Amino acid sequence: MRILFIVNHFYPELGAIRTEFEIAKELAKRGNTVLVITTFPRSYRLPRGYKYHIPRLKPAVLEQLEYDNKLRILRIKSFRSRVDNMKQRVIELVISVIALLLPSLFLAPFYDVLLIAGDIELAMGQVGVLLKILWRKPLLVILHDIHPDVLIRSGVIKGGLVIRLAELLIRLFSKWVDKVIVHSYTNAKILSKRYSMPMKKILVVELWANINEIYPVPPSVRRELKRKYVGDPNKFIVSFAGVMNPPQGLDVVIRAAKYIKENYEKYDNILFLLVGDGMDKPRLMSIAKKLGVDDIVKFLPLQPRDKYIEILQLSDACLVTLRPDYIQPVVPSKLLEIMAAGCPAVLSMPPHSDAVKIVLKSKCGIYAKGGDPKKLAQAIMLLLEKPELRNRCSINGRKATEQFYNIDRVARQYEEILREVQS
Repeated sequence: MRILFIVNHFYPELGAIRTEFEIAKELAKRGNTVLVITTFPRSYRLPRGYKYHIPRLKPAVLEQLEYDNKLRILRIKSFRSRVDNMKQRVIELVISVIALLLPSLFLAPFYDVLLIAGDIELAMGQVGVLLKILWRKPLLVILHDIHPDVLIRSGVIKGGLVIRLAELLIRLFSKWVDKVIVHSYTNAKILSKRYSMPMKKILVVELWANINEIYPVPPSVRRELKRKYVGDPNKFIVSFAGVMNPPQGLDVVIRAAKYIKENYEKYDNILFLLVGDGMDKPRLMSIAKKLGVDDIVKFLPLQPRDKYIEILQLSDACLVTLRPDYIQPVVPSKLLEIMAAGCPAVLSMPPHSDAVKIVLKSKCGIYAKGGDPKKLAQAIMLLLEKPELRNRCSINGRKATEQFYNIDRVARQYEEILREVQS
């Protein structure tokens, strides 16, 4: 197959966008020709120390990756946000949609199928709709979150006119798209019931981990990694690695640290390691200092991929958090990577999240009530005091990723779906 993959952000950026890169790689490895049309990377989402040269006089650059020349990236110049804030991100989104549409109009006729993704999938989906109307190409869209639903219900989008316009756009999108991939069964129900999309158009492909890249390490290696990152191999490390933005609701972690410090004698054995960047990070650092827990809460910047994996491997517990009012049933991709690394997961999020269902079904961690610092603290202390529970969670998480959430299985699903859409 010849696949035109349109996505507004891509490798080498860090974060959830890694899923698009992994899918593109796997499709190319299977002999498909993949052209990714995207923008140039944003500096604040690159690994620390990574240098990416953007030519001044060229409006676009074609990059050739490996896999027998089957994977290429066409980067188009567009506005790039300099910091992670809402105003710049909105401007960036609008301009990038226009910038990516123009070359796609000329290239689409030479490809068999259109694959669309992005950080605001509704906007990128309209690009696919225009191309489908013009060139009659099969259209497959990947929805990580359902926009505008997630923005409306999180209070980011306000005003009846804006909401009605957004809902009109998603219904237009629903009419023209051939298939939509979502990562949870609850999101499939939302698309069907709330936005009247026919269930025959909706396919559930659960998120995954690269189990060959991420794996558990023996205790001796874990101790050396702890020595490398925090200086003390005996610390009980509770980590969060990811974007620090308001939906993550990381206040609960800082307040859980305070509860542990005030109520447990062993608090000085624990170190909270918060790794990443985002618009909420300065505020969280200020809260940690104000509450007097900056001695047991350590912040690290966004890490390169190899170091991110080491953070998972050295951790005794890994946190996955969402605000209690964040009602989307999203499954953070970091959860599957935590499981692949053999680290017990501790979840603080709304109970209806499909991530909670995965953890409870796989028995690979503990669910603490969303937004409750005391419950989160108690879950962490339970893992500290019960090494046999940590071991069971570690084994169960790794086993589940090997059986159900591995990249090889998902890549086969994507290829089958694309061939079905093409036929």
